[in-house]
Amino acid sequence: LERIAGDRVIPFLSELAHHFFQAAQSGAEVDKAITYATQAAERATAVLAYEEATAHYERALQMLSFKEPEEELRCDVLLALGKAQDRANDFAAAQQQFQQAAEIARTRHLPSQLAHAALGLAGTRIPISGPHPTIMQILQEALALLPQDAYALRAQLLARLAKELTYSDSHEQREQCSYEA
Repeated sequence: LERIAGDRVIPFLSELAHHFFQAAQSGAEVDKAITYATQAAERATAVLAYEEATAHYERALQMLSFKEPEEELRCDVLLALGKAQDRANDFAAAQQQFQQAAEIARTRHLPSQLAHAALGLAGTRIPISGPHPTIMQILQEALALLPQDAYALRAQLLARLAKELTYSDSHEQREQCSYEA
């Protein structure tokens, strides 16, 4: 398939991911298998096939265990898997992936990944019973670690923090976060 398709492999990403996954079971072409699995997952996400994307990301994670630990890549795959599971309405599984990604991001000092994990953990729920302490803590932690010039991520974190404070007594903090975002 690779040879025949050349640089037009997009329609065959799922098949290539499958075959390279099978080959990777014996230790062959693990890096290529991970690449095809993540590309197939990204393609599936682009066409709103979230369950298929989830399966590809799960295989990519499996293949990552066949090689030297690449924690940053593992963190990125966990974040993508969490997003796919969230979009597929598998919220509990998504939360597990975001939590694992957050733990890696903390230990490896990966501020951008921690920010994405925080946003994933926070989700889109409206906190009608007041701010959730764990969500507040990770959003604030991600903001503290994120560089000042990461404008888009900072804005997302601040907006989500303001949303978390919607039904709290912290009107001034909510206004400040909202304004800064």
